[in-house]
Formats: sequence, structure tokens, C-alpha cells
Amino acid sequence: MTKILKLLPFFLIVFVTNANAQGYFEGEINYEITYESLNEEIPKSVFEQEMGVTANAYVKEDRYAMIYYGKGELGWMKVITRLDKGFSYTEYEKSDTIVKKELGLEKEALIEYKKNSEDKKMVFN
Repeated sequence: MTKILKLLPFFLIVFVTNANAQGYFEGEINYEITYESLNEEIPKSVFEQEMGVTANAYVKEDRYAMIYYGKGELGWMKVITRLDKGFSYTEYEKSDTIVKKELGLEKEALIEYKKNSEDKKMVFN
């Protein structure tokens, strides 16, 4: 019984440490993108050319980067968002300028995401 009482603080520390573990996702996400044009005069091929059909996201607790692999006039686009600083930075492959924007709230929907529930893949073996 005394052995159990001596080990109890150790188990409590392990349990409390695990209970306070990371509550956010950190890592890399790879996207395949499809477009649907809402304007008849702009075909979806324009979006595919300019924005690309693949993108990568690199996520940390208070920041993330999105890279869109477009093949248009400006090439790829990288957007780095710093939630901790309240700014985003946009860089294009064929531009010598990085644009800094203050983060704010948009009242209207800018992008609609749809989950493809039929396409399932194994993440961990």
C-alpha cells in the first residue's frame, strides 16, 4: 500500500501533463482544389491557372502559411498569416513586393468550403 501511495504523485503529474496537452493542430496539410465559377464570363480554367489546383498549408499555434501553386502571370502565391501579430503577408513568385495587410473581419462570405465525405484516406497505419 505504501508503494502505491509513493507512486501516486508520479501518476498525478503524468495525468495532469497529458490533460493539459496541445489543444490545436500543428503540421502540414496538402490540398487538391477544384473551382466553380460564379460568373459565366470567367471560366474555371482561369482560376486553375492563376490560383493552381494544389496548395499546401503549414500550421503552427498562432501562425500559418498557405502556398497556392498557380502557373499564371505571377506564379505561385504564398500567404503567411500571423494571428499573434494581427497581420498577413502575401508574396508572389514573380513579384519583388510583399504585401502586408492588417487582419480584420469580413461581413460577407469570401470562400465556400465543401467537405468530400466520400473520399476517405488512411492517415496513420
